[in-house]
Amino acid sequence: MAKRASAKSKGVEGGLGPSGAPAEAGGAGSGGAGSGGLGGGEPGALLAELARPRPTSLDVVIGQERAVGALRAAQRAGRVHHAWVFHGPAGVGKFTSALAFAAELVTPAGLTAAGQGVDAAAVGALLACGTHPDVHVVCKELATSSADAGVRKLKQTNIAVGVIEEFLLAPAARSRVVQSGTAIGKVFIVDQAELLEPKAQNQLLKTIEEPPEGTVIVLVTSQESDLLPTTRSRCQRVAFGPLSPGSMDRWLATSGLVLQDEQRQWLLSTAGGCPGQLTTALTHGLFGWHQAIEPLLAALDDGEVARAYALGSTMCKLVEERAAASVDGLALASKDTANRVWARRMLALVAERARRRLARAQVIAGGDESASRRLLHWVDLLAQADELLDANVQPQGVLDNLAAQMAGAVPLVPVLAR
Repeated sequence: MAKRASAKSKGVEGGLGPSGAPAEAGGAGSGGAGSGGLGGGEPGALLAELARPRPTSLDVVIGQERAVGALRAAQRAGRVHHAWVFHGPAGVGKFTSALAFAAELVTPAGLTAAGQGVDAAAVGALLACGTHPDVHVVCKELATSSADAGVRKLKQTNIAVGVIEEFLLAPAARSRVVQSGTAIGKVFIVDQAELLEPKAQNQLLKTIEEPPEGTVIVLVTSQESDLLPTTRSRCQRVAFGPLSPGSMDRWLATSGLVLQDEQRQWLLSTAGGCPGQLTTALTHGLFGWHQAIEPLLAALDDGEVARAYALGSTMCKLVEERAAASVDGLALASKDTANRVWARRMLALVAERARRRLARAQVIAGGDESASRRLLHWVDLLAQADELLDANVQPQGVLDNLAAQMAGAVPLVPVLAR
């Protein structure tokens, strides 16, 4: 069965999962099955994703007309490249598109000659339930299913070379299972490709350079720069971007989500055109985060420095609770990674609020220049906090220190322990 992971969250730019975030648990397909981005902190999201129907056509992809057009053009020309990189922000439909692209490639145009394979309806049924044996989704969670005990024991923080060798290179060398008569017989989708360790990328590069006949590999990533230059240069790149407001409305209309007005407005403004971000925020109660910290941030807006401690402790508590819930019952899930993933979500949430308020201040004639300077300073502090997380500083210290600095107070922790 196809398995997938979600895309990692990194940075504090844009939406809930800043340029890469956790946050592609939803994507831009009709019904919401999409490119996940719950990051290393949400391995449990895999189980929920497996229960969703798989897209069987690029027609379900919403708001990515340019990307879909490029894929359709390649198919019409009969020149489908053997290796692709689908890149762009988390939660905009890259994984949904990869599944749909794979489905179209392995589905015959109609009934095949008697005794020469299976028909389109049979292939479509396999694809819809995620059991097509020639469509493989490769992700870090596959380590738990490895035949190698050493690989099974690995923490799921990256896509190990053992996972690539067992779940991509080995099946790529074998013949297709379903004899459907299509030119493309096997498709491998590597989700969160930015998590491929260098050795795994080098191993994969050999197959990308000399792929078995009828094989297509799609690397899905929200951090394209983490792929080796040699890997990127040998792939056809397809860019995905945030959805327009109109496309977000269309996606919501097909998603089946029922939202209250205040909740809908906040989710749409925070998601930044990324359906997966919105889905993740809703699923994990991030509107509740907003309700918890908004009064404290508003107090800091008004110069109430004494509220800094309450802000820091509240952010730490919310992050800790969500991280603990995300790894509950998952023995090999990394609690430390989960804490960092959700701390980044917290930084992204606060950064997005600051940017929205800054944008409003700049369009108001005669606006408060001191408020604008303060908000710009906060954005800088949030970027510095993200860098501290990258440097393996403990999330609690980062968030406590951030709150104190936002209030203009002396940092609570002069030297942050690593």
